[in-house]
Amino acid sequence: MPSSFSQFEIDFKSLLSALIGYYILCCLWTFLCIYFEEFSAVDTGLVTGAGYLLIFSFSLWNGGGDKSLITFLKVTLLTTIIFLFASFGISLLVAFFSDNVWAYYILNSLFVSAGYVFFLDQLFNIEKKGFITLASTLLLLLHYYLLTKDLIFLRFTLQLHDRLIMFILFQGFLIIPLMIGLRIKGKSN
Repeated sequence: MPSSFSQFEIDFKSLLSALIGYYILCCLWTFLCIYFEEFSAVDTGLVTGAGYLLIFSFSLWNGGGDKSLITFLKVTLLTTIIFLFASFGISLLVAFFSDNVWAYYILNSLFVSAGYVFFLDQLFNIEKKGFITLASTLLLLLHYYLLTKDLIFLRFTLQLHDRLIMFILFQGFLIIPLMIGLRIKGKSN
């Protein structure tokens, strides 16, 4: 019989601490990106993206519990590979078969969610993998839905470039279920 959520516990204090730490680092990085105009007039997002990916990797590593440098490097490499393939490989794959942007959104969300859950499980042991994958996928689809809406208040009020909005929403939604997956553990009898 499948296990229920009552057989699991979560340390909400450490979960909230990890999420708040992530969001504070993102706010600081976003401020730096705005203040330094994404670090140069010719930056195509490399510095901006690398900063967000490093913050995301650090937060997952910190939330996972294994504080070795090798594990941090593995999480950073994993994040970079998933990001690059999701951004470029999946878009090329979808372009061969469809011109529907939602096909890309769905495939990308599924790939990123399943990829992170699989690899983080190998490094840190994630409980409730199916639920975490589903929650991650749905939140990433929400991210894409919001990007299709006019987020004019983010662009003009906060002076955020579309690239910043994409990173903030994508990783901001993805980190929640992944961090829950890292923090949820089976109850000891």
